[in-house]
Amino acid sequence: MPRRKVYSNQMCFGFGEAGKGQFQPSASWHSNYNSLCMKGKDLVFIVEDNVVQQKILKAHFEEVLNNYSVRTFSSPIDLIENLKDKPFAVVLDHFFDPGTKTGLHYLRELKKRYSSIPIIYHTILDDDAVRAEVMALGASEYIIKDTTSLVRLRTTLDTIHNKIIHKKEFFSRWCAEFFGA
Repeated sequence: MPRRKVYSNQMCFGFGEAGKGQFQPSASWHSNYNSLCMKGKDLVFIVEDNVVQQKILKAHFEEVLNNYSVRTFSSPIDLIENLKDKPFAVVLDHFFDPGTKTGLHYLRELKKRYSSIPIIYHTILDDDAVRAEVMALGASEYIIKDTTSLVRLRTTLDTIHNKIIHKKEFFSRWCAEFFGA
């Protein structure tokens, strides 16, 4: 069996569609990853129908912490249309305009189509049944909006970032050993 040369810039986990087992991301993912992550900032999508809350979250992560690039959406439908930009993580609200679907519906859809994108459920709803369902669907965290939620959001994003970095390092070492690169 011929040995395959593996380059280190290919050793990152892309966010492929569910069930594809994709270890080498597409060229578009690399382009997006390099333009954002090489500057030290991870792209985070925030889905929040409250414009004031959007601005607070965006300012906190981009200006105060200065380690995330944030794109906000008022609707989960807008988010889904922009997932081609391969966000590092998604922060998803529960409630949207009256008469529309809740974040649970969109969480199911996101996990079905983009299972490897970490999703943080950020809501005012303090309901144990909803929390259990959200976590069972695969959300990374369920955070209730209160005076400490910004700290918990940052802690969760930092934890996700560290896990991904460790996976990349492990995978790079494994490929170097396996392929002899």
